[in-house]
Amino acid sequence: INGDYFVGAAINWLKGKTEAERKKRGDRSLTAVVKEANRIDRLQQPYLWGGGHGATPSLMGPWDCSGAISQLVYGAGWKNMGTAVSGSMASWFEPGQGPFTIMANPSHVYAVINGRAWGTSSENPGGGAGWIDGYTYRSGFTARHPDLSGGVTRTGRRGGGKGQKPAKGFQSGGVVGKIGQILLRNGLDKEAAAGIIGNAYGE
Repeated sequence: INGDYFVGAAINWLKGKTEAERKKRGDRSLTAVVKEANRIDRLQQPYLWGGGHGATPSLMGPWDCSGAISQLVYGAGWKNMGTAVSGSMASWFEPGQGPFTIMANPSHVYAVINGRAWGTSSENPGGGAGWIDGYTYRSGFTARHPDLSGGVTRTGRRGGGKGQKPAKGFQSGGVVGKIGQILLRNGLDKEAAAGIIGNAYGE
């Protein structure tokens, strides 16, 4: 039995832990956001003022603008966010635009998902929630974006930080370098491999 076997077993264990944690907290990926946006769009529910503002977001609607965004966020995996009115959403997540951006002001909120607007609009049946083709980013709105999952950050944490230095020997060989190469052969990118090694060696 060689070192590849043991590292491969460790990789499978880490992947299992990551998948279990992802399922526990929800997906929180761009794919999950698009999937939930498409699901709501297909329902073609009409706009309803105050709709979707129960103790938890409404799965089937109908919704108003903030009720729809609340369900979009909740359905994509941010189970801790609950429901909120549009003005409150101007303080959700991180400032600025991202692949999934919430555009909020005191009277309205919508989203831009992968470059396409989504929310309640007269473009949709009954003014309800769905995809919007008439605009994307508009003035007068505060842009906020969540940290999407889908990879290991250099810090091993959600969000910012200066990033973690690759573990010693990763580039130049040695035991750590050998492990790094095995990690890469098992499908991890360099950042993920460096993060795993750094965490394991306390770097």
